[in-house]
Amino acid sequence: MNKIVFVLGLLLMYGCQSVSRFNAHIEKDIPVDQLQQDVDYIYKKLKKNHVKLDLYLPQDSIDYKFDSLKQSFHKPLKPNEFYTKIQPVIRKLRHGHTDVIPLFRKSEKNELKRIKNSVGPFGQLTTYWEKDSLYVLSTSEKDLGIKPGSIILKIDSISPYYLKEKYKNTFYGDGFNETYFENRLNRNFFNYFYTLESQVKDSILYTFSYNGESYQKIIGRKFEKKTEEKKHQKDTIKIAVTKPKVDAPKIKNFQFSYNKVSKSYAKTLSFPTNDSAFAVLKVSTFSYGKYNDDYKNAFQIIKDYKVKNLVLDLRNNGGGRLADSYQLFSYFVPNQHDYLGEQLVVNSSSFQRAIVNVFPNVTLPLAYPISLVSYGITSKNQKNENYIKPALSRIKSTKPENVYNGNLYVIINGGSYSASAIISSNLKGFNRAYFVGEETGGDANGSVAGLMPKYKLPNSKLKLQIGTIYLKPNYFETDTIGHGIYPHKEIKTTFKDKLNKVDPQIRWILNDIKNDNIELKSVVK
Repeated sequence: MNKIVFVLGLLLMYGCQSVSRFNAHIEKDIPVDQLQQDVDYIYKKLKKNHVKLDLYLPQDSIDYKFDSLKQSFHKPLKPNEFYTKIQPVIRKLRHGHTDVIPLFRKSEKNELKRIKNSVGPFGQLTTYWEKDSLYVLSTSEKDLGIKPGSIILKIDSISPYYLKEKYKNTFYGDGFNETYFENRLNRNFFNYFYTLESQVKDSILYTFSYNGESYQKIIGRKFEKKTEEKKHQKDTIKIAVTKPKVDAPKIKNFQFSYNKVSKSYAKTLSFPTNDSAFAVLKVSTFSYGKYNDDYKNAFQIIKDYKVKNLVLDLRNNGGGRLADSYQLFSYFVPNQHDYLGEQLVVNSSSFQRAIVNVFPNVTLPLAYPISLVSYGITSKNQKNENYIKPALSRIKSTKPENVYNGNLYVIINGGSYSASAIISSNLKGFNRAYFVGEETGGDANGSVAGLMPKYKLPNSKLKLQIGTIYLKPNYFETDTIGHGIYPHKEIKTTFKDKLNKVDPQIRWILNDIKNDNIELKSVVK
């Protein structure tokens, strides 16, 4: 027993020291020669593993930018200061899946346990960027005393505009589009970089402006209430609230594949007008869930409700599993066996390295034998390029039951990325849907993603993520290089729309349906 306690004590002490060492390294100055070594390391890894490095930028320009970066270092930099120098150069490559990742401070286990199930000062505000101002849309707590529509001037001493300008070259999609960055601004950009610059806090002093007058509020962390108190509140609400009588029962929403970490569903089927003829299938991600069962159940409901007009909402869908997006595609366009075009890699060796890298270290003895399959499944095409022979997007059936043949609208925006851009391209290639919204953040012609190994830089300890497989849609290609799928009807969401809880894309679609789908029919034959 004493030995067990001793071992546990050693592990705890080592963990604390490990966290302390990691946090101390963030404040460590990296000498100039070591910064240059890290640049060389990055470029070497990119050239060995990235299959389309010069897709958007000529090779000589890439050489020049990395050489210029090396020569620009004249004094030591901390790791995250180095990040602000190297990431803009990576951005100029314009491959959204290839990234350098900064270092965030770690917390001790007892601190993580303390704040578990709590909501921090950021999580209590829903915000929206418009032009150069960050607005408050709503708050999770009514007693915060913050007026919706207020502009956030400062969070403690940091200006949101300062963070936007400092880090605006570190978030990017594929190619030359601007919609991806604008989209990320309104999701996690600010929280991400404020946390990078400052420690996680229990309270933050906000400075707001409303109708030209400034005011301040301190927002503190909200901890989960005790079980007894929550139960009492729940019982009180149950007694106090009575359901109003309605003539027509509301059609319920159907939700599929709940994720405990994100506390959200992968797919949701809703009937916002309470009319069974019109439905919205919101696919938030292709990253998790039992997609075979999800789509089988969703499209059975669509058939049972005799839906005539369906909206596929891919807004803010950052991608995920290709097989998931392929399965969804097959419900709109069945009997198509080649969802992807050729899947290119640098060579068999780079493909093998990518396979090995995605395995945890403890499984490396098993990973190496498995990775040798790369030499058996790669081949040369007529252009002398290396491609993977089996498709990475296999599904159980390309002809599912309950294929949907009705009117289809697809809503896209800058957050429609990776696998959601590929399904958008293939749907457009078949002229199967009418697109509403904004240009996708993912390239319409495909992107370098697939297996994305991470490498730790030897000196700064930043991580480099590299896309290694060029994936392209099989049924669509455009001569417009480096841009996403453009909508047939461009509609941007404004701050006023958000504040008034208006969905301008859905509103426009409902109007087109009211007009006998006149715009859809002019495009989709």
